[in-house]
Amino acid sequence: MSIRQRSTSGRLPLRKLGIVLLVLTLAVGAGCTSVLDDGGSGGDANLVENVPAEQNVLIEVDMDLLSDETTQRLFEESGSDGEDSPSQSEMQAGFAYVEAETGLDPRDVKRVMIFGQTDEVTDVQNPTDTSGENERVGILVSTDWSEDEITQAFQETSESSLEAQSYGAQEGVLYRVVESGSSQDDPAYLGVLGSGTFVIGDEAAVRSSLDTEYDGATSLSGDLLDAYENTRDGYVSAAVLVPEGDRSSQMGEMRAMTGVYYTDGNSVGLEGRIIMGSEEEAKQLQQLVSFGMMSMQDDPETAQLLENLDVAQDGSDVTFTYESDVETLLEASES
Repeated sequence: MSIRQRSTSGRLPLRKLGIVLLVLTLAVGAGCTSVLDDGGSGGDANLVENVPAEQNVLIEVDMDLLSDETTQRLFEESGSDGEDSPSQSEMQAGFAYVEAETGLDPRDVKRVMIFGQTDEVTDVQNPTDTSGENERVGILVSTDWSEDEITQAFQETSESSLEAQSYGAQEGVLYRVVESGSSQDDPAYLGVLGSGTFVIGDEAAVRSSLDTEYDGATSLSGDLLDAYENTRDGYVSAAVLVPEGDRSSQMGEMRAMTGVYYTDGNSVGLEGRIIMGSEEEAKQLQQLVSFGMMSMQDDPETAQLLENLDVAQDGSDVTFTYESDVETLLEASES
């Protein structure tokens, strides 16, 4: 479908439709703010195939997270930043509102993948917090929506317009989002990858992703892809390359980090990995961490938490695995 321009009226701009908003906020929040059957990396759409080369941040969210009862219990009982987390009924009401406003059911979002190319990762625990003039961030979304449905939703419910952009011989695959009454210094772009998969972000990120689908460009490879593919299955998976200038430490070279949030029955888990420059450096890091854990055993509450933490070395990787049933985790957070 070729769309030259769609003038629209309503309330929600596409950058809020993007991940269908609420869904991504809840999903990523569950993986990042928690103390941290499996969703897993991969899925119906192999989104990583449309991630451009030379990225240093990759985060994937399996939207089955939102129907996971164990995660939902953490949402409801642990709260976040002193506020109550949304209940299942409140989330369903939120989904119903978005569907009524846009005609799109947020539950039709299957997977979301954030990719980034930045000058600097300022906080490895929050890899989307970046700095640098050349940063690029894009968001891939696998959905059950057609291009007609998402553009129709945009047309009917936002104070914006879609302007078709030139992209080689392909028509109807790249759009610039024009929002009335807002600055156009940093516009959002929408790319159509087919089969219900879309990419949203700045122009460079979206064009680079489209290039992997339509122009034969090389997709992600190297250390970041290796780190991502070696993570265990989970609902939220992240891989971050440590900037070269920050890799050296007293423990050796730290090349990359990964993290996964998962559940198993009534238990929740968080697995993190640090990829060192050599097997010997990984061994030294594992020994240092184990020694530090032993030195904290005098405090009963800390000792109880550490009982659920396992630290192991595998080649040049050091893996941290924390698993706990929900009751123990909630009790520890309240003490």
